[in-house]
Amino acid sequence: MRYRKLGRTDIEVSEVGFGAWAVGGGFELGGSGIGYGPTDDATSISAVYRAVDLGVTLIDTADAYGAGHSEELLGEALGGRWDGINLATKVGNERCDPLPGRKNFGRDYIFEACERSLTRLKKDVIDVYQLHNPPPEVFSQDDVWTTLADLRQQGKIRFVGMSISDPPEGVELISSDRVDVLQIHYNILTRHAEAELLPLCKKQNIGTLIRVPMASGLLGGNYTKDTVFPSTDHRGNWLKDELLSRAIDDVDAVREAIGGDLSMAEAALRFVLENPAVSCVIPGAKTPHQVDANIAASADTSLLGDGWTERIRQAVAGDFVRMT
Repeated sequence: MRYRKLGRTDIEVSEVGFGAWAVGGGFELGGSGIGYGPTDDATSISAVYRAVDLGVTLIDTADAYGAGHSEELLGEALGGRWDGINLATKVGNERCDPLPGRKNFGRDYIFEACERSLTRLKKDVIDVYQLHNPPPEVFSQDDVWTTLADLRQQGKIRFVGMSISDPPEGVELISSDRVDVLQIHYNILTRHAEAELLPLCKKQNIGTLIRVPMASGLLGGNYTKDTVFPSTDHRGNWLKDELLSRAIDDVDAVREAIGGDLSMAEAALRFVLENPAVSCVIPGAKTPHQVDANIAASADTSLLGDGWTERIRQAVAGDFVRMT
């Protein structure tokens, strides 16, 4: 495993982290899937242990994943062994009655949600506390940032981050100097962040956690145009019909550009890691085998040969936009 500095923080992270959305389990909210389908907790915990044993030092989750179950599972697995492991979680998705829920970045809610996350995780402090894809109007609400500063002062969180949907949001946040870390949507199929946001992160020394680096699993190369995702899998809400067909065409083009010497997963993650602004990729995993496949990306890339990233860029436009 190789390690990188997380921007201007004092955290050194494994360049391949562990995305814990999937281990939250299959879950529906308001009739829509918001997970990655069914899981087995024992297998999920084995996957977490495998990641740590292989040198992973950054785990990313959210209080919304599995309605808190992802955090609970991490607490069960790592409650006695958090030393040396950095935890990033998120806040802002409130479950409500009636469903499906709402975005909430109010002061009282953030304080309460932080305490609940700490309890579930069996931790005393959250290393990176991230706002979970807030609407743009939240960016300028001073009360939100005062709340996060107060949590930091109280020793509940160490650094402030935000998971964003669109690159211009990240550019705005960097200009306001309010975040230490950005969680950014970036992969072979979706490369919009390359134009302005990632270079600015590098220039301003902002830590970056790269979400959906496997394009919601597509770049594993295991799906076809006939794939139907279960109701508890969020991809079933949108990754279908013409969009799925286009995605599979892009994946096939990537496979041809890579050739047969390296797995799709390794090449997809290594492509992201080649960007000098990237601190850590956070691919998801449900099983130890998937962890092994992800970790393999932090290795020698000589099998790809010269010019491999350019071959991939020529193969696909990088403008696929409908991914969560």
